[in-house]
Amino acid sequence: MNQIEIARTINSARLANKNDWYFCTITTEKDSVRVKGYGTWLQKFLINGIDHSNGMGMTVKEYKEYLSKSLQCLEG
Repeated sequence: MNQIEIARTINSARLANKNDWYFCTITTEKDSVRVKGYGTWLQKFLINGIDHSNGMGMTVKEYKEYLSKSLQCLEG
């Protein structure tokens, strides 16, 4: 799974759980991504154990850009 597919998976979890919390855990051979979010708020966003959580109030566009930028650190 590459960075784009991981971002799409996280965004799909958000869309499937509008007005509710969503959780996502993705593990590849080299990387681990864990998310606990509500809307565009990533309350817990751990990439290989490093916290990349964001603040509340992002637009969907900002959220998607933040996901992509944060996931650039992945190896695989």
